[in-house]
This record gives sequence, structure tokens and C-alpha cells, in this order.
Amino acid sequence: NDLAREWVTQERLRHVVDALTASGIAVRDERAIPDIVNQMIQDVLREAGDEVPDTRENRRAVGHAAVTLFKAFLRGERSLV
Repeated sequence: NDLAREWVTQERLRHVVDALTASGIAVRDERAIPDIVNQMIQDVLREAGDEVPDTRENRRAVGHAAVTLFKAFLRGERSLV
């Protein structure tokens, strides 16, 4: 999905992880996935404004891409440093 490739990035995931950590949510394992997905969707929609319509399809695409990226991060496949 082009939307996910453009908006769900390592930089955005770093921002989401930092925001969740600052709010006291542990992001050490897959139990954080619902929080990661929700925060990523909100972050993308907020930053994209009118460029990305808030549709079920778009939320699903962003959520799926966020899960994939976060799991890769947990496995150490992508450095977020």
C-alpha cells in the first residue's frame, strides 16, 4: 500500500515508541502492539491532514504496516537508533 510505505516509517515508529514510553507504556514486546497501532494511526492522520482521508481501509493499511515494522524492530532487524 502506497499510503503505508509513505507514512509508516522508522522515524515515525521511533516517535511513536518515544511518546508511548514517555506516557508510561512499556514497548518491550508484542503486548505493546495495540498501543503502537493506535498511536501510529493517530500520528499519521494528524500529520497528513486532508492528504490522507480517515477511512477504515487507510487505518487498516497503517495498522498493518506499523505491526510489521514494530515486529521487525523487536527482532532487531531494523535499527531505530
